[in-house]
Amino acid sequence: HPGRRRPSRLRPLTDPYNRSIMPRLELVEASLRHGQQALLLSRLRQRHAVRAAELLDGCGFAALEVFGGATFEAQLRFLGEDPFERLRAIRAAAPSTPLMATLSGQMLVGHRHVADDVVESFIHLTAHAGIDILRLLDPLNDVANLRTAVEAGKASGMRVEGVVICTDSPVAALAGVAAAVVALGCDSICLHDPLGIVGAARARELVTAVIGVTGLPVTASFCSQTGQADFAYQAAHRAGAASVDVCVSPLGGGAAYPPAEAVIAGLAGTEDATGVELETVNRVATFLDDVEHLYGDLVDPALWRFDGAALRGLLPISAMGHGLAELRERDALHRLPDVEAEITRVRRELGNPPLVSPLREVITTQAVYNVFDGDRYATVVQEVKDYCMGLFGTPPGAIDPEVRHLVNGRDVPISCRPADLLEPALAVAERGLEQGGVRADPEAIVTDALFGADFLAFARHETVVELLSDEVDGALAAGLASAGAAIGSVQD
Repeated sequence: HPGRRRPSRLRPLTDPYNRSIMPRLELVEASLRHGQQALLLSRLRQRHAVRAAELLDGCGFAALEVFGGATFEAQLRFLGEDPFERLRAIRAAAPSTPLMATLSGQMLVGHRHVADDVVESFIHLTAHAGIDILRLLDPLNDVANLRTAVEAGKASGMRVEGVVICTDSPVAALAGVAAAVVALGCDSICLHDPLGIVGAARARELVTAVIGVTGLPVTASFCSQTGQADFAYQAAHRAGAASVDVCVSPLGGGAAYPPAEAVIAGLAGTEDATGVELETVNRVATFLDDVEHLYGDLVDPALWRFDGAALRGLLPISAMGHGLAELRERDALHRLPDVEAEITRVRRELGNPPLVSPLREVITTQAVYNVFDGDRYATVVQEVKDYCMGLFGTPPGAIDPEVRHLVNGRDVPISCRPADLLEPALAVAERGLEQGGVRADPEAIVTDALFGADFLAFARHETVVELLSDEVDGALAAGLASAGAAIGSVQD
């Protein structure tokens, strides 16, 4: 992308006390992807995201995370928006700041592995639409599932950042994952803590170990909900981390990343200062405050508040969406402690996978069935069967043999990469779109390969779009005007 500013090199700070010279802590702003996914159920409208991007462009952030995760599907299914068109609009609104996308490796923006040709095409189109930095994670820390995406990102001219999900595994094991990620050709490493379990001491140990084995820049990306992230960020920087993830309020804090304003103000005047001007960031926060009331029906207080569940080894309430829905349907919220205990047990039996999407939803749902069926694993969700067969990748630990037998009987798990079992999918998707009379450009083809019926409904203008309060008023006015015109036509 000629002329586009790339992430700056680390800028040394002059220490007036001559204690040490540290690189300036850079901030990656993530409210337009992670923040709104975590706190607004991925429902932030394009018109608000574009205006926010325009304001963010002048703040001095190292990058803006604006694409990927559950936001892609939500834009299609609930907002009636084209995710690629939205990305281009954000690119035009923020021409000076590098844009970042976060993808789940071979799953991209979904919950299932897809064929290599889909991964390659999707990433190429993402780069063409304006992404400079590609951040890639695998829900199991199975690096083999990142290979195709890394190669596609590098071939598309993007800087590629490999993610290590911070679990309760030993530091040496996580450093080993980082080394494997680097072997794929990644340019930097992101240490991602989705639950807020990383405190200052562990942050220091992780950053030190990862830099020791990779020698690459490290970003700390820690959930704010347990209240530890701000302290962990400072410790990570002092151990050598180059940058940290933040979200401008009101899309920061809680289940999202720490508020940008808090990090900027809290570290100002220290050797960890960011150099980002608070006044410019406050203008973004003011805009988001002004539109926040439109999203009132989506606000769940549990997403914003402190939750120390992860510090007790439990899954935060904000991460138990499917499980809580099951309990409400059964009118059995009083059984929540039993389900929490069962989640811990199921996770251990399944080899202690990281509690990130989609695995935390899978484990939570299985735990609910185990509690209410009485006979554990009498009902097994399909995703657990697939997981035990290796169709999500290689678990970080051994699966309990008795559980594997209960789930899969005598079926033998696969020993290859899950995508190796998948046939190319783009040609099939293209034929289907052409036969259905739907546009078959490259973006349409790859989106159909990912979301099928949801994309067809979108392309045919059949999506039932959720409306904000001001959109309801506009739709009502348009409907009345249309009705009036029709009456006038009849009278004429």
